Amino acid sequence: MKAVLISIKPKWCDLIRRGCKTVEVRKTCPKLEVPFKVYIYETMDGGRGSGLVFGEFVCTGFDVFRPIGKGISIKRFPALYESCLTLDEIVKYAQGEPVYGWQISQLKLYEEPFKLEDFSRHGFCGMNGTGVCGNADCENYQPSDNYMEPPTCAINGCTLYEAPQSWCYVEEMGCSE
Repeated sequence: MKAVLISIKPKWCDLIRRGCKTVEVRKTCPKLEVPFKVYIYETMDGGRGSGLVFGEFVCTGFDVFRPIGKGISIKRFPALYESCLTLDEIVKYAQGEPVYGWQISQLKLYEEPFKLEDFSRHGFCGMNGTGVCGNADCENYQPSDNYMEPPTCAINGCTLYEAPQSWCYVEEMGCSE
C-alpha cells in the first residue's frame, strides 16, 4: 500500500508532538484516497532536529486555503488555527495559489525513530537480513542469472537516502529485513 513521507522542520514537529498542530499546510497534496498513512520526518535545521522519522499520522482529508485579495477563503475556518500559522503566513506561502491543509489524526509517536533507509518508494523487502532487495514484483527488480548471485535493482537501490523537499510517496511499512 502507498503511504507518504513528509519532511517537517523541528519547530513544527514540536507542535505536532504536543498535539497543538493538527493541520500541516503544503503547496501540493498526494493523489491518494483518504484516509492514508503519513510518516513524519524531522529535518535537521540549524543544529536542531533529529533527521529521523519519529512518528506517523493518518491524513483524513484536506482543507483548501484559496487566496482572495489580502486574505484567504476556506470552508473549515478552524483549520487556520489548527495549522498554527497566521493568515499572513499562509497568504505569503501561497503566493496567490491554493494551498492544502493536511488534516492530522491518529498521531502515533515511535519509541525508536526510523532512519530514511528504512523506507522505500518501490516496496523494498530485504532478503535474509541483507540490504539486498527481494521484491520480485517491483518493476526495477533484476534477477541474476546465477543462483549464487543476488538480484539487483535497476534504480541502484530503492531505499530512501535523502529526505524529500516536501513529501514523497513510499511503501507502507510492513515488509521488514
